[in-house]
Amino acid sequence: MFKGLIKTTTRSHLLLFTLIFFFSALFFLKSRILGDPFSYYAWVRSAFFDHNFNFYNEYTTFNIDKNWTAIAWPKELAYTKIGLLNNPFSIGPAIFWTPFVILAFILTSLINILFTILRLPILPNGGYSFYYHFLVSFGNYFLGAIGIFLIYLILTRYFSKSISLLSTFGIAFGSSVFNYLYNEPTSSHVTSIFIISLFYFLFLNLKKNRLRHWLLLGVIGGLIFLVRWQQIIFILPAGWQLARDCQLKNILAFSLGFIPICSLQFLAWYAISGSFFYIPQGSEFVSLTGFLQGTPPNFIKILFSANHGLFYWTPVVMFALLGLIILSLQKVTLARWGLLILILSLIINSNLSDIHGGFSFSARRFTEDSLFLAIGLAGFLEWFKTNLFRMSFILVFSIWNVLLVLQYAAYKIPGWGYLVFPDWVKNQFTAWTHLPYFIGHSALGSNMYYFLKGKGVSFLIFDFIIVLSYLLGLVLFYKLGRNLTKLGNPG
Repeated sequence: MFKGLIKTTTRSHLLLFTLIFFFSALFFLKSRILGDPFSYYAWVRSAFFDHNFNFYNEYTTFNIDKNWTAIAWPKELAYTKIGLLNNPFSIGPAIFWTPFVILAFILTSLINILFTILRLPILPNGGYSFYYHFLVSFGNYFLGAIGIFLIYLILTRYFSKSISLLSTFGIAFGSSVFNYLYNEPTSSHVTSIFIISLFYFLFLNLKKNRLRHWLLLGVIGGLIFLVRWQQIIFILPAGWQLARDCQLKNILAFSLGFIPICSLQFLAWYAISGSFFYIPQGSEFVSLTGFLQGTPPNFIKILFSANHGLFYWTPVVMFALLGLIILSLQKVTLARWGLLILILSLIINSNLSDIHGGFSFSARRFTEDSLFLAIGLAGFLEWFKTNLFRMSFILVFSIWNVLLVLQYAAYKIPGWGYLVFPDWVKNQFTAWTHLPYFIGHSALGSNMYYFLKGKGVSFLIFDFIIVLSYLLGLVLFYKLGRNLTKLGNPG
């Protein structure tokens, strides 16, 4: 029975992904630009509305505890040497969010015409109102969903469709990905999943003897750097192939795409600081001496600590790493690259002044390693004899993780600090009671709540736009997925 079920779902894998991401968005996807993402958002909001990179109005408007903007920092870090407020975050997410900001501006303008006719209060159209939060959240979620589907397509090159499917969903629902996809959808980690998965999908499928393909890979590699600077390590396989083949025309084509895109970050730094080379978090954010002194103990803390330890919070990752090691020993090239990049990520993350990632779910800075973790998890699942055991394994760890996210979203476990044992384990068995809270704080649920509370018909209109957006996203996801499937030709 289970074998037949797996075959049925894999024959319509794209439809399955489409429906899961559509219906889960209806119930779970939140609509908010909160915490670190607001500083990412400040880049596009300031450029689009103010035509500058002076973040004073953005930071003062949203300077609340949960946004942690630079205005709350010590003065020597809050302001740059040319007197502008600092922005400690990269510009990459803002570039990806720009189309959604433009759509939000147009939609808010049109809705305000309707609200004027209906004599409803019009919405401020300066980048802070509902549709900006919603479309940036949904847009980033959409990119993340495409990235997860790309992970699945990459896995089908090495594993059966059933294992690829289970492994992809195992990482999507059993790791920190679930939290950052639904609970904190404007996280740069979600954008990272998309751009890194796209890079590897094209790297594996494009012909390497065509200059335009290397140019495209260079552009996408530059975007990987722009989204999160430390992610430059993810382009190592492309760099290795270029060095090995030693084809000058290919190196030039890649560089022609990579360097101009990367330069956008240096230009942005120059605009706010007067310097092209700049460490916005301060010189002590990265501890160079930590490579010799702090790395070994920090490895243990990052992986096993109750304070956001990767294995402690999301144990499925431990099995994924084991599978990645096994595949590397079996000389699977992509697994070897994945293991190397995961080790480099561990070294980098262990030498930051804030090794736990601040207010976060699990060790959030490993979320961008999702492709390689999915490969490792697929390798681990191959050791199971039947699909029943594989499905049971993924289901158990996914449910456990979702329950922990429900606790986290309801502030029953600390975003800062340690999981308190055994309390957090006991609370896992009642965490399902927080599901109404989670759904009620989704984009759809929160507006429906306000409408039912008699706050106005405008909230019902908001929900109508939300459902319409999800339906349009469903159609676009399916069409893009179909084209990507043809390109990947997973068979």
